[in-house]
Amino acid sequence: MLGPIQKDLIKGIFSSVTSDIGQSMYYLINHLKKKGKTKPALYGINPASLSDSVRKATFLNYAENMAGENDIYYNNGSLKGCFDDFYKFYHNYDCVICANDYAAISLTRNFKKLKATPHNLLTVSYGNTLLSRGIDELITISMCYEEYGKAAVSICEILSKNTALLYSNIAVKWKIGYRGDFIKNELPDDSHFSTDNKSQRADELFYSDSEINEMILIENMLSICDDTDLKLLDFILDGYPYAVAAEACFISHNTAKYRIKKLMDACKLSNKKAFLELLKKYK
Repeated sequence: MLGPIQKDLIKGIFSSVTSDIGQSMYYLINHLKKKGKTKPALYGINPASLSDSVRKATFLNYAENMAGENDIYYNNGSLKGCFDDFYKFYHNYDCVICANDYAAISLTRNFKKLKATPHNLLTVSYGNTLLSRGIDELITISMCYEEYGKAAVSICEILSKNTALLYSNIAVKWKIGYRGDFIKNELPDDSHFSTDNKSQRADELFYSDSEINEMILIENMLSICDDTDLKLLDFILDGYPYAVAAEACFISHNTAKYRIKKLMDACKLSNKKAFLELLKKYK
């Protein structure tokens, strides 16, 4: 849950484990100030996302005198379009807060394509996806879902020991970290909250973006990879045949083919060439 804002949408008595996105933005902006960053942009906001709406509102509130509405860049169904808008003015900023890892990955890739990566632009992202872990310079602000689970178990224990209690609420804090500081994270899922038709259309545009869909497929694939799968992928991406990759991974040729087929299926691809081309785009 996002905290008090979303709780108002659900009727009845219930316990909750919450994470306050508004407070996380306050925490993040203060962290950036301590690093000497005073010209932030907010990037990749999806107008249909309730969590992104909270990020936008609190960004405007907490970044007062540093940023305004003109410093927010929207993903209206195209991350490339979002980048094109941002690229015109990126020199005005010393830091950029990405709404999610997919926006951060897209931003980084597009700068590299133009060979114009700004060295003084600090990039921060909400999340900690497996796919984003190749971006060494990325700072993340993220929930640890292990703590979510522990909090849920704690609620059950509290209620079982105190039968007079009807519910219990526990808040889990956000943390800022550099690469490798967090366990696997997932993006917020707002699908169970009602939206108006305008928001639904915006959401459809967001998920029809081919770049977003490619990254989601790769993230899903990485989530089922073990160490052998990852090592196997490294070999075939470097152009080694299955036989050589299999021997290096101490598995049989048929096992190597089976494992790659499983990963191709996760990416909804049946052609090895297309599979490798997709992976190389985000390597």
